[in-house]
Amino acid sequence: MTNLDEFHERRFLGVLKAMVEVLRQYDVDKWANWFEGDLRDYLAAQGPPRQIARQKAVLEHVLMAFGGMSSFTQLQLTDEAGEPLPEANERLQFLSEQLWAASRGVQGTLMSANG
Repeated sequence: MTNLDEFHERRFLGVLKAMVEVLRQYDVDKWANWFEGDLRDYLAAQGPPRQIARQKAVLEHVLMAFGGMSSFTQLQLTDEAGEPLPEANERLQFLSEQLWAASRGVQGTLMSANG
């Protein structure tokens, strides 16, 4: 694994952890559990022997959150009264964009590593 590959992987894991933290902070358990499971599965697949096929499956699962009618991209963080939280939603949007990009970066790395 090259330094660039390691960078993509560290970025992916860091953004995934940050996403889980934000979602937990605002009690969005459905998506926090989704991404937390992905984080756990990806970390388990990193160990010896490195399970590239399993890592690819985790990345596909992360990316699945960004499509469909009940997709993660529809999520808006709100307060107890149901009012949108602009700063929190900006952070969520930023992390979403970073997670998508990081996931695609690692996906490309794994595709080239294992054909």
